[in-house]
Amino acid sequence: MRLRITFLILFPVLIFCQARQNPLPIEIRQRVMDNQKLMVIVDVQNETGKIIVRLEGFLYAKTLSGKIEPERHLEFIAPYESLNSGSSRNETALFSFDPLDPWDFRFQISRLEFRDDPRVYTYHPKVGFIRIE
Repeated sequence: MRLRITFLILFPVLIFCQARQNPLPIEIRQRVMDNQKLMVIVDVQNETGKIIVRLEGFLYAKTLSGKIEPERHLEFIAPYESLNSGSSRNETALFSFDPLDPWDFRFQISRLEFRDDPRVYTYHPKVGFIRIE
């Protein structure tokens, strides 16, 4: 009986602790153009509660057969722009299209700066924000 009560008390706490919200959700969409090119759209949403003034990262691409493309550097915010909390920004990249050898994409944020914060961060979904400068 005591074990059941302890379990019923601790289970919601464990679930709540594991349900951390991702402050920078990333969505990668693919669109085929003229059966020759694959347009990859990387969409990053700002759920940090802060204004972002710099956001950039790298798009990694690999086919199922093992072909690897060089990483693509993507800048989401121009020097005179910012990304408010609750907003999203996207960038695109083009790849060759082969329906028999589909691509697998991964995007990693490499540089992130907030307004009124002189520090520079990188971000990883499992670790969070990491100060790099």
